[in-house]
Amino acid sequence: LLEAGVLVADPATPDGAFMFRHPLLQEVAEADLLPHLRRRAHAVMAAALEGHHAGPAVTAEVAAHWSAAAEPARALAAWVRAGLAADAATAPAEALRHLEHAVDLVDQVPDAAAVAGMDRIALLAHVGDAAWRAGAHDRSVAALRTAIALAEAADATERCTELRRALRW
Repeated sequence: LLEAGVLVADPATPDGAFMFRHPLLQEVAEADLLPHLRRRAHAVMAAALEGHHAGPAVTAEVAAHWSAAAEPARALAAWVRAGLAADAATAPAEALRHLEHAVDLVDQVPDAAAVAGMDRIALLAHVGDAAWRAGAHDRSVAALRTAIALAEAADATERCTELRRALRW
């Protein structure tokens, strides 16, 4: 796609992301593919990007491709990486979007805690923190309350205490 001039380096991102030369090319390319071929194309793109680039924008792009490829385990891991990378880059709104995508995938992935590198309670705590810093206080409170309920159900009193402290920001 690069050699054919369909994809070009995205000048808006310093970390090596690619984009379609024109939005119509992207639309035509995607519309022309059968669903299973579209999923396979997204998997190939995700794997290619994952292997060569590690910047925050590309990390989110990789996650989006794994999601579109219907690979929930790989998408979960990638959305968590993207969320943590955005958080490290002091981009809480982006971190929130990415981490919420991760939360949406947890139920689809066996052993999601191992895949994500954290359990649902920790993931929700990250969502709550990112939401608060992004100014989405209602989403922060909702995420933290859900995390507290899960911690209570797991009889994790120390975690409940930490989460309640976070809720009192």
